[in-house]
Amino acid sequence: MAQTVTQRLRESGDLTASTWDSLAERMTWKMRDVTDWMTSNPGQKVSEIPFGPNQNIAYSYGTWAHAWLSNEYGADTLLNSFYPTLNDLAWEGSFSNAYEMSSTAFLVEFDKFVDLPLAEQLKILP
Repeated sequence: MAQTVTQRLRESGDLTASTWDSLAERMTWKMRDVTDWMTSNPGQKVSEIPFGPNQNIAYSYGTWAHAWLSNEYGADTLLNSFYPTLNDLAWEGSFSNAYEMSSTAFLVEFDKFVDLPLAEQLKILP
């Protein structure tokens, strides 16, 4: 969300322009981090990384996970559907309510996306 919102604000002129690389370039770096990690850790899943020395890869993976969910279910679903029900439904219930699937089903679908060529992945960005 932070990546796309700041990009949108810069493009609209509401946020001072910066020397940051484009959203597509920043997201390319993040996906390269993910694919490099996957290559270095065959048989392991990024979604199953525990806290520890490798946990930072989860940020790159998570950035793309939110981009995919936003593309599939709308940019406002996280704020307007997931978060408002979080206290009442807990994390899994809120996720299922907002995205109409369990987190386990999401990971299966999202991991298929991660396996696509980068050019295909970048097409989902606003």
